[in-house]
Order: sequence, then structure tokens, then C-alpha cells
Amino acid sequence: MIHLAYDIPAWEEKEIIKELSNRNIDYDTINVNKNSFKIKSMEKNDLVMIRCISSTRSLYFSKIAETYGFFPVNNYNTINISSNKAITSMILEKNSIKTPETYISFSMDMAIETAEKLGYPVVIKPVSGSWGRMVSICRSRTELRDFLEYYENISNVFYIQKYVNRPARDIRAIVAGENIIAATYRYQGQSWKTNTHLGGRVERANLSEEQKEIIIKTASIFKDSILGIDAMEDENEITVHEINSRVEFKGAAQVHGRKIVTGIVDFIYRLARC
Repeated sequence: MIHLAYDIPAWEEKEIIKELSNRNIDYDTINVNKNSFKIKSMEKNDLVMIRCISSTRSLYFSKIAETYGFFPVNNYNTINISSNKAITSMILEKNSIKTPETYISFSMDMAIETAEKLGYPVVIKPVSGSWGRMVSICRSRTELRDFLEYYENISNVFYIQKYVNRPARDIRAIVAGENIIAATYRYQGQSWKTNTHLGGRVERANLSEEQKEIIIKTASIFKDSILGIDAMEDENEITVHEINSRVEFKGAAQVHGRKIVTGIVDFIYRLARC
């Protein structure tokens, strides 16, 4: 039995349900918003695919699932790392995967001092969040201070990265286990961000063997996971800058068709039978 857990069924969850149904795979759905979960130890042994839009719900439910004896995809460790950009950066560095030069500051003054040492422009991101919300590029001390004066009312953790001089696109690789299901170039729209819901367009990516190796090496950190790995081209290399646990693939499906959802269901079905 495969269980699909979600909070709000988006396009991707509906496509996964359609694929499971079309292939007559035994499954059910769990709307975490409409259930309460008693904390207790059990031995369910089933696979549960966690697709909550809320990373907080995903994180807690993955631990509940593990306590119940389920096999969660993705597991608590993967969700905990990928839902926090600061932790993601630390894990990438620890595993010798090229990632943007990153600093964590705990005061606005130190954040500004760090940016001055790095040199402008710098990129400021909230440590959690998706869809490019509140990700900002600051090209001067004045821009940075204006942004931080607002941002410090939300958080006192300042995540600062050196700007990577990339082309007007980045790479989104959708990986199941250590298999790259599909990869796209995401081109920026009206802003410098490449998020498709902000107007970015996609096309199939032609990855080199070296780029594939880096993506697979990144995926290998996370056991039995389905991930969206985002990277930027930097001369002849790629720089990995983000890991997505609940990977969205509506945009990528525009150029890859049903290859992605088929690959995802293939992967979870194999795991469920193990």
C-alpha cells in the first residue's frame, strides 16, 4: 500500500494520483489538515509519500510517519535539511559540493559588515520559504540596509550569499534516488529570479556528464528521496544552491510531458515493494 499525504492537493498531487490510478496501484490519500495524529509507536511498514505544501507540516508529519513505522518519502532528515537553506548550505559544504559562498549573521550590523567584505551585489534569503519569496539582491549598502530594516522584524537570522554571475537561467534537476528523471533550464522572466510562477520559462536541459555527476553526488546525500536540485552554471562548473523536498514539476512537465510523474511513481512503487 502506498499512502499519499498532502495538505492542499496541487496540480502535482493530482497528477500523482492520476498515475497511481491509471496503473491500478493500491493507494490511499491522507489529508493532514483533516486528521489528528496520536503520538504512539506502531509497526505499519507501508510507504507514505509526503507532499504537503507547508514544509512545517511535512516535517512534523514525516516524524509522525516514522514513529508509526511507515517508510516516509521523503524522510524527516531530508525534509529537515532541505526546508532550511542555512542547514542545506552547511550539508553541501560538508560534502564538498560547490555552493555559493554563504554567511550567517545574527544582527543587522554584522550582516551589513559581512556584505561590505563580500562586495556588492549580495543575495539575501530567508532561511525557510519557497517560490522566491523575500529573496533579494542588494547592490549597495543603502539597498541592503533598507531591506534589512524591514526583514529584521521577521527574523534575526540573516542568510547572506555572494552573488554568482550566472547566465539568465538556472538548472532544475528532478531526481529520484540517484536517477535524474528530468532536467530543465529555467530562464528568468521580468526579474532576476527564475521561478516559473514568477514568469520564468523552461526548456529541456542538456547536462554534461560532469554536471550529472555533481547532481547525483548531491542526491546521494539523501537516502531514497525525491528531490528538486537547483544549480547555477558558473564557467565550466555548476554551483548547487538549493534542494527542494516537495519538488514541483508543473513547469518542467511542459517540456518533459508525463516522463516526470511516471518516473516518480516508478520510484515509489519500487520502494514500496522492497
